[in-house]
Formats: sequence, C-alpha cells, structure tokens
Amino acid sequence: MFPFLPPPHPSTTLTPLFGVPPNAHARVLHDLYALQVGAIVFAGGMGSLEGVEKPVVLGIALKGASGDEDGGVSEEDRKCFGEVMEMVSECRVWSVRFDD
Repeated sequence: MFPFLPPPHPSTTLTPLFGVPPNAHARVLHDLYALQVGAIVFAGGMGSLEGVEKPVVLGIALKGASGDEDGGVSEEDRKCFGEVMEMVSECRVWSVRFDD
C-alpha cells in the first residue's frame, strides 16, 4: 500500500509516556504512526551504524480520527497517514553524530 516506507525495526517497543489515546481506534493509529516514524528515522541514519542502538522518543497527537467505531480505518485516515509518512521521509532534520 505504501511501498516507499521501510519496515519497522524488529526490536521496536512502544511505551506510552503521557496519557492514553481516547479510544481503541485512536490507540491503533497512534501505535501505527509511532512505529512507522521510528522506522523512517532508523532507516534514515541510525540503521547504517552497526551495533549502535539509540532510543527514539516520539510525541504523537492526532486530531479527531474519522475511522469506524469498530476500529476500521477510513480512506481519509489512509490518505492522511501516507501524506504524513511522505513528509517525514522527506524531512531529514535528525542526524547521527559521535564526539571523538
């Protein structure tokens, strides 16, 4: 569906730090966004460094999810997800630096 996206790293762990999503549908979307943004960041530089693992902390806030109450994902949700992931993929504000 989104062939330009890297797969999430197998050791990724999601841990809520502040609050919880308002419902199960929002929780699934928050988790999906967090996993995929983490994968993009990892693939954008962290993944090229063998043996280096650094935590990535993400803050996720989604405005009014429009999916089905049964937890389904609407076409609007899919389109928004694809657009956000494309923007994150294009934006390289993170970098990996080591001080000697």
